[in-house]
Amino acid sequence: MSDTISILGVRVGPTEARILAMYAADLSADDIVQKTGAEPVAVSRVLTSVPGGGRAGAGRMVATWLIRTGRVDIATAAAASTTDGISAVVARAIASERPNLVSLADRIADLADDLEKQLTEHEKTAELRAEADKLEARLAEIRAQIGTSRRGKTDPVTTPFPAPDAKAVRAWAAEAGVDCPKLGRVPASVVQAYERAQATGGPA
Repeated sequence: MSDTISILGVRVGPTEARILAMYAADLSADDIVQKTGAEPVAVSRVLTSVPGGGRAGAGRMVATWLIRTGRVDIATAAAASTTDGISAVVARAIASERPNLVSLADRIADLADDLEKQLTEHEKTAELRAEADKLEARLAEIRAQIGTSRRGKTDPVTTPFPAPDAKAVRAWAAEAGVDCPKLGRVPASVVQAYERAQATGGPA
């Protein structure tokens, strides 16, 4: 029995099967190159040959290769399946080489790949939503702390300039010839004239 067979139009031998198995086990192309010593171009060629490009598809191709080359029997492949038996069933259908079964297996494989992609996207979205909820909760805490800090502050007290001494204002008014009553409150106009004079260093 030949070690190299055609699976869905793709020639798969021991080297290709090993690369596909590593890819199905979630290794990256770089990891596969490092572990196998294969050329990056060869690894890329094998991975791009996987129908749909999914890891589950690579796993099904490996299972098919193992069965059709006699490496393992169908029962062993089913027991070793990592996708709840789906890969083994699809592999058995492909191994039969009956056109109707191969066609059905292809459709099931496509559905399984699509389901895997959608589940992965759903899980990523759920993680992002959970992270967003945490950030919103933290933001609410920070806003509450800022509000508490603002409420605890008091407005700064503005200290007015002291009013000039009435006696000094009257003495200046008498000297400057400004009319100012000798008793009672000093008129605001006289005080303003006094302050202007003090600021300019001369009479108002």
